[in-house]
This record gives sequence, C-alpha cells and structure tokens, in this order.
Amino acid sequence: MNKETLKSIVTEKVNEVLYLEVSGEDGDDLFEKGLDSISFIRIIVLLEDELNIEIEDDDILLENFHSINMICNLIHKYIK
Repeated sequence: MNKETLKSIVTEKVNEVLYLEVSGEDGDDLFEKGLDSISFIRIIVLLEDELNIEIEDDDILLENFHSINMICNLIHKYIK
C-alpha cells in the first residue's frame, strides 16, 4: 500500500470518528480538534479492522496520534 492510499484511509477514519473534515495535509493537532481517549480507541479499532493489522500495546500511545501524519507513520510499519 502506498503512502497516499494509507493517508486517505487514516483521514477517512479520523473524520468518521471526529465528525469533521480534517485534512491529512494541514498537520492539525487532532487533540485540538476533539480527539479524546474514547475517540482515540475508536480510531485504533477502525484502522486495525480496515487494514487487517494489530497495533502493539507499546505503540498505543496518545503521542502517536497527534496528527494524520503521525498516525500514518505508526501504521506504515505494520503494513510493510
């Protein structure tokens, strides 16, 4: 999967959970856009289901989910 496809999927799932139109290009802090602990877990579950991956517990840190780009960087290592 190329990076653009991954970014599109991540952006779609984040927007679905946050009920927003967050762009993967703007580098917005998702916590400022309303991401909280519950929506954070929902995004993880949606991405794991969509991409057929399992994110390791050590990577499930709020600091890895501040932006679309940070999420993509994390997920990328699971889909290589």
